[in-house]
Amino acid sequence: MSSGRFLGGLLIGGALGAIVGLLIAPRTGEETREMIREEFSNRVNRSVDDVKNRTLELKERAVNKADQLKERGQQITSELEEIGRETWSKVNPVGKTKSQPEESPN
Repeated sequence: MSSGRFLGGLLIGGALGAIVGLLIAPRTGEETREMIREEFSNRVNRSVDDVKNRTLELKERAVNKADQLKERGQQITSELEEIGRETWSKVNPVGKTKSQPEESPN
């Protein structure tokens, strides 16, 4: 038997045992049902909070990564512009500025 199946069975057995224990406890059915509803509601609320927190973390990481990529793109653009200028100055004889490309207004 694999350990995964064993652990799964152990968890299911534990959950069933807890439910049976609640159902045969010396409380009225209404008290037990209310206790189960409250516990279920608490667990759902915790799960929703966990999902919200994880979503916010992932959003923050995505925004940070986008900012990094934007900055790197701007660096590459600047480097390519400089390479273009250097190349143009090498192939364009001094004094012939009519065909020189216009500077970008950055």
